[in-house]
Amino acid sequence: MYTDLFIRALIENSQDIIAVLDSNGTIMFQSPSTERILGYTPEELVGHSVFQYVHPDDLPEVAESFTKILENSRSSVTLQFRFQHKDGNWKYLDVNSKNLLHDPTVKGIVINSRDITDRKKAEEQLGMAVEKEQHFTAMKANFVTIASHEFRTPLSTIISSAEILEHYNDKLSDEKKRIHLAKIQSAAKLISSILEEVLTFSKAEAGQLQSHPVSVNINNFACDLIENMEHRFQSPCTFSFKNFVQERMLSFDKNLMNIILENLIVNSSKFSPSGGTIRFEISRQNSILKFLVADEGIGIPEAELPMVAEPFYRATNVDNIPGVGLGLAITRRLVSVMEGKMIIESTPGAGTVVQISIPLEL
Repeated sequence: MYTDLFIRALIENSQDIIAVLDSNGTIMFQSPSTERILGYTPEELVGHSVFQYVHPDDLPEVAESFTKILENSRSSVTLQFRFQHKDGNWKYLDVNSKNLLHDPTVKGIVINSRDITDRKKAEEQLGMAVEKEQHFTAMKANFVTIASHEFRTPLSTIISSAEILEHYNDKLSDEKKRIHLAKIQSAAKLISSILEEVLTFSKAEAGQLQSHPVSVNINNFACDLIENMEHRFQSPCTFSFKNFVQERMLSFDKNLMNIILENLIVNSSKFSPSGGTIRFEISRQNSILKFLVADEGIGIPEAELPMVAEPFYRATNVDNIPGVGLGLAITRRLVSVMEGKMIIESTPGAGTVVQISIPLEL
């Protein structure tokens, strides 16, 4: 027979936590290993309800399991839940409990707990890695599908015009030649812009883009942007620009902001096939610089607003308007790099308003 001293030595040196609860869940005994794993001395826990240390999200399952143990004499239950460490953090415990209330020696529910926090964290990290890999795989598949479709039209244009120039060059007028050359150039620029979007998005996803604020003449910045954008308008839109900022020089990353605003203005033009007015406004509220781009285009269905900034997502009402669905995804990521915010408001058939807010470097 094992002596009481032998059994006590085993309990006191166990790597697991051993506890005994009464029928109400009050802790009657707690092994010394509790202090090493949970930070409490046994004396700090004895007399308290075990439920007050259980994570609120896990409490219903723990309470249900405890009820099952009480209802079934000699039953045992295994479960996992979070127990609050003395420092306020949560430890994951793998718990095996057995009803020994009927045993005159024990008269309680014996709980054997093992700390599995590190294992849980590893599982979570693995799950996140798998989810991220699945996300990238899905994005690659979407890109292949969408890009192949978007590349097909300009490539067909290039091939068609090139063949006409090759076979009928001596029969075409100079004007016809210029038309076909212009088609080739336009198609090549479209392919280049798609590839540029993909490259920018890839850099943003890989964390290779950082914000580098510089002192910027806000008026010159806006004028240069508008001048560069005019030839890229894809519909007969009227452009309106207002600058409400008093200061002439402000500090922000003009390169990232230029990409953001180009994407928004191109989108406004692209998705306003019937024309209308595109408003571009700059304002300041204390240390926050705000850029607003609004149009009177086709708008975005309300139910799809939370998804329009997801990679390769295209709203259901875009019909045959070209694009790969990366403009707003790039914009959102670049705004995040600049520690800013993007708000999108839209009404189908009436237009879309996008507001970008970024903190100024003072």
